[in-house]
Amino acid sequence: MRSRMIIIGLVFIAFEPARGDDDRPSPAVPNVAAGRSIPRASGVKPNPASVRSQRPSPIDISTSMPNSETTDREAEQARVAALGAIDRLKEAAAKQSGDPKADPSGMTSKFVDVLQKRVELIDKWRKQRDARLAALHPQVDPKTQAEEQKKELARLEAKLKRAEADLTTLLPEVFQVNSATIDDALLEKMKEALDSARNDLDERKTADKALDDDFDKTKRDVEALKAERIKAQRTLESLEAQMGDKQAAVAAAARADDVALAKQKLINYQWELRIARERPAAIEARAALGTELGCAFEVQAKVLDVQIELATKTVEQMNKRYKSLLDRRRADLQAAAVRAERSAEKSKDPIERHRAKRSVELFELEQQILIDEQRAATNVYLSPQELTVLADRAEADLEHLKKLANEVERDAHIAARLNHEFRRMGSNRSARVRDDLARASFQLNYLENELTEVERTLLDDAREDRFELEALLSAIPESRRKAARAVVDSIEAERRGLLDRRRRVLENMVERAESAHKQIVRRLRAIDEKYTFLQSRVFWIRDAEPLGAESIEPLRRELVRVVGAVDGIFDDVVDRSMWRRTSSEFVAAVALAIVVPAASLLLGVALRRRLERSEPVRVVVAPPNS
Repeated sequence: MRSRMIIIGLVFIAFEPARGDDDRPSPAVPNVAAGRSIPRASGVKPNPASVRSQRPSPIDISTSMPNSETTDREAEQARVAALGAIDRLKEAAAKQSGDPKADPSGMTSKFVDVLQKRVELIDKWRKQRDARLAALHPQVDPKTQAEEQKKELARLEAKLKRAEADLTTLLPEVFQVNSATIDDALLEKMKEALDSARNDLDERKTADKALDDDFDKTKRDVEALKAERIKAQRTLESLEAQMGDKQAAVAAAARADDVALAKQKLINYQWELRIARERPAAIEARAALGTELGCAFEVQAKVLDVQIELATKTVEQMNKRYKSLLDRRRADLQAAAVRAERSAEKSKDPIERHRAKRSVELFELEQQILIDEQRAATNVYLSPQELTVLADRAEADLEHLKKLANEVERDAHIAARLNHEFRRMGSNRSARVRDDLARASFQLNYLENELTEVERTLLDDAREDRFELEALLSAIPESRRKAARAVVDSIEAERRGLLDRRRRVLENMVERAESAHKQIVRRLRAIDEKYTFLQSRVFWIRDAEPLGAESIEPLRRELVRVVGAVDGIFDDVVDRSMWRRTSSEFVAAVALAIVVPAASLLLGVALRRRLERSEPVRVVVAPPNS
């Protein structure tokens, strides 16, 4: 009896500060030190029989329970009080651990379990409340974001309208220079600006695809939240229906420690009820936030579409301008090469003839470099950024497919979707191999061959230069050999510079082609893994209900229909009123059907007999007996 009163005293002392606004005293305050209950209002010692009559009703402890106005501070106080009570109960249980009769019913552990569950419930309630508040007051307001995006959309649409009237307004400053002569420095600046514009376009396309994925995910989340709210509402209704049972359990308790335990369980139930009421509100707030995010995503998608359109038009105009200037530059180089070739033919000086001859080679090499730079600037078919997005999406589809395969037992439509996906895989992979992979492999091999040729030329130049210099020096007098060496050195230095320039261009193109090839291979690997996964699962997925009473019933209905149809046909055949006058065509058809097979059979028999009579008689001579 003493241990029970200690437990009751600890519980009431633990929750004395958390009574709330109602400070009505309990009938008896446990005296932990004395081990008995002393009335608060008088010094009369109650007898054990009066404990039940002095037990408070469930309504008397409502002040220590959570309500709809529970604040964070009150929840924290209740949590601290529960943790303190747990520590004191464990300390008291440790002191009495040597006495087997101290707590024979295990009431201490029951109180500890109830209080620990309360701590978990309070944490869960605060988590739900924080989720609701975070959804109601997000860091970035979707409505404000949507308004800002609308202003940006209006500005971009006005810019697009002006660009449609004059596309040259989209060109950057370096492309608007009207220069009579086109030098390599200007072309290099234009190339850098063009690369930057193309990278910006690729980034916007990637962002647009990512935004589409986020928008689809947001819509799926909102639909899932709506279904989750229905479940949460049903859970709340089920918990509210248990209120009478929980209060009846408190009233039905006979002993004082059972009354205290039932009260604490009722408090836990009130926390569960508060969580159940908080959850639909949190889900509703999250669903509303998702809807607002969806609206903001729609406006942002429109902004990205206009930005992509502007960037596309800008890149197209830059490409046209860059290509026209490259054509002009190549024409100038070709004209210079023709002039140098004529000068070499007319000149009789060995040094000038050598200079003109090598100048023609330099002009042709520079033309080839311009062709490579133009190809690198305008060839955007295999964009590594777009191929990376496609490869990432293929891997994400594979993971999503694996999740769907685990849920196929709960949704019959998933089986049909997996079957359709399996049938589509073969043609999809063939198209990727035939188009993307073949083109990337061809481009990569071509560029690697060109790069190898340039590197080999750089290595062989020193030997060829030595031979040409020796031939030139042998054709001129000693006094002019120093000038000849200076001319040869300057020409070869310029040639090596051009070869280095072409090597850098080809290296960038090879790196871009390797990246594109790698992303295509990664995408094909994801497609192959998806195909293997479906091939190992699709034949074991149940896409219909198993055989049973539901399967036999349609078979019975079909059998009845077939029997009825056959019976109707037989009735029509035997009913003479349904017969009509026999036509000559029908009689001819029946006659042919009977006569032609019979005539063929008789003709075959006659021919076989005739052949047998016409065969010569074979005489077989037996060998003599040995």
